[in-house]
Amino acid sequence: MPDFVRAVQAGQPLVLRNPEATRPWQHVLALCHGYLVLAAALLGEGGDHAARAWNFGPEREGARTVRDLVEGLVQAWQSVPLQLEPGSFPETRLLQLDSSLAHRELGWKPPLGFKDTVALTAAWYRACTADGTQAQAVTLEQIEGFRQRLARA
Repeated sequence: MPDFVRAVQAGQPLVLRNPEATRPWQHVLALCHGYLVLAAALLGEGGDHAARAWNFGPEREGARTVRDLVEGLVQAWQSVPLQLEPGSFPETRLLQLDSSLAHRELGWKPPLGFKDTVALTAAWYRACTADGTQAQAVTLEQIEGFRQRLARA
């Protein structure tokens, strides 16, 4: 994501090392929400059962290729030329998180799908790079929108 933003700002090509690598993309607010659900469970009655390792990741559809992410960013923001360059170090082609324990034990599910994650992230970066003084306002607006989405779910 930061590489995409830098490419947009500089009017330069976006360098991709491994466009077919699959990653578990999610919005930072979804992860924060997972940690808050966990904190509530730890503080609640019988919270000892929550004192273990947890994964908070996207649904399976959120595990997408780097190319999918870039295509989503192009749709949500703007097009950038792509430049493919082999990486100088080995990378894992597939990274995934198994959040089934959090789903089952905490009742947590990520409230955003891949498309919404990309759109919100692109909107945040677009607004904050256009006018850095708006970072707090944009962030608070997105948090409130996220809270409203949770309330509707």
